[in-house]
Amino acid sequence: MRKFFTALLLTASLPAFAGIAEDVKNDIPAAAIAKSAVESCAGNAGCLETALKEMLDAGLTLEVVATAAASAGIGIATFTNAAKSAGFDGGSALVAFQNASLAINAPASGPAANGEIPGKTTDTNAVSGSNNRAINVTPIAISPTKP
Repeated sequence: MRKFFTALLLTASLPAFAGIAEDVKNDIPAAAIAKSAVESCAGNAGCLETALKEMLDAGLTLEVVATAAASAGIGIATFTNAAKSAGFDGGSALVAFQNASLAINAPASGPAANGEIPGKTTDTNAVSGSNNRAINVTPIAISPTKP
């Protein structure tokens, strides 16, 4: 009877992840796989770790899975644990997730509040039309050292 319940429990948990390798093979985007895992796991960190590990085991790179995890709202600890269980270095996993998170949450580039575009050259002598040009640079404060 115990074996029956164990088999039933195992069978019930497998369909959530049995398709991940197949999804990767069929070129389903990693972000869609991660989003599906978040929905299927309903916040269970162990379940999410298993899904992420399956993605890595299916051949997706650490960077791709990190980006998918970050965009799906999966936490850094869950991703790092999954990567370590898939045989990756924890430090590499941490860096991959941080880079992915920075890329996803990067501030929009464009004109600054004053309307100038950072790094664009401006004519410093518009009246005479000289070719002197200056680049808008934000000054960096340097504190003097004490003897």
